[in-house]
Amino acid sequence: MQNNQTGTIKKGRVHGYARSMRTIADFWSRYVVWIQAIYYLVMGLWPLLNIMTFQEVTGPKTDLWLVKTVGLLLIVVALVLILAAYRQRIHLEVAVLALGSALVLIMVELVYVFIGTISPIYLLDTLFEALLIVGWFRRGEHWMRNENT
Repeated sequence: MQNNQTGTIKKGRVHGYARSMRTIADFWSRYVVWIQAIYYLVMGLWPLLNIMTFQEVTGPKTDLWLVKTVGLLLIVVALVLILAAYRQRIHLEVAVLALGSALVLIMVELVYVFIGTISPIYLLDTLFEALLIVGWFRRGEHWMRNENT
């Protein structure tokens, strides 16, 4: 540790930043089920309730039935996650559904943004899906630690 005041302040800032990042990560992993459920519910309902605003943000679509089908599937996943979170029964099957859904959305969005089929705005969703995956893996670390003690 440095004796000068600047060194102490810098070290304190680093520890404070690390502590706040750890707090955010703990919150994210603790509530990832609810966060993903609410996000999927909103994103699933949006094209069903107002396809015009959905297309204004995401770009024009030719197969509206497909957009609505994906929306309905997101709602089903959301309802399963809500039920599991509410009942506090988040087992392996629920985690596989949540992680698998996020991974599939990432893959589809990356491929179709890259080939120009869908708007780059979908990369924002890709980023959010990646954050969900990180939250699930952090949650898994907590499960593993609790099982080994």
